[in-house]
Amino acid sequence: MKKTLITLLSLAGVAMAATDGYLTNPDALTWDDALTLTTPANGVLNSGNSGLYWDGAAACTKSWELSFNLTNTEAGNQYLFGTVHGGSGADGYTLSITSGGAVKLNSNKSNALASTGDGAVTLNTPVSITLTFVNYVDEVTAATVGGQFTLTVGEQDALTYTVAEAAVFTPSNEGSGGSRLWTNSGKQQFSNVTFKTGGNMIIPEPATATLSLLALCGLAARRRRK
Repeated sequence: MKKTLITLLSLAGVAMAATDGYLTNPDALTWDDALTLTTPANGVLNSGNSGLYWDGAAACTKSWELSFNLTNTEAGNQYLFGTVHGGSGADGYTLSITSGGAVKLNSNKSNALASTGDGAVTLNTPVSITLTFVNYVDEVTAATVGGQFTLTVGEQDALTYTVAEAAVFTPSNEGSGGSRLWTNSGKQQFSNVTFKTGGNMIIPEPATATLSLLALCGLAARRRRK
């Protein structure tokens, strides 16, 4: 399919660098100014599959947030967004939509981590979607020890899911495997696409084992449901 290049440029002006948060003071985590979609000029993605390009950006190994408005024009099971686009398709963490209009956060393609109910997205009606990933960093080793996703779709309650691995957002100008949106030949249309980066959430070392247990419990629960 045709892959439309999207250039995301930073807003004018000098922004303060994002700061880290702590479990004892999570509100200390701050965000940089959003990068804004400037190409195509009308701000709408409605054909082809689109890699996320912007000037001077590098892979985001800290916290990040992607927001967009989605208009679904045809019912069906489709991928909407992927942090990594590998040789076999929607690898990494993804967002997808079901034929019933539910939006799902997935890992390893079809492994659903969280899902809205049916009807979260209705045909031909724009809905706002925000996916936030807060990156957890071990206070002692400074290594990433996972993080927490928050998925917000329209007026529905936000969904959260803790993972034990990093969710790296990679701009497509870093390589062919970069993060991207899928319009699925125009069945899904995107507008008001924005992306911003934030600091890390610093986690005391004893808490890292708890994060691993949370991820394992989530995996076990999914297996029981199957």
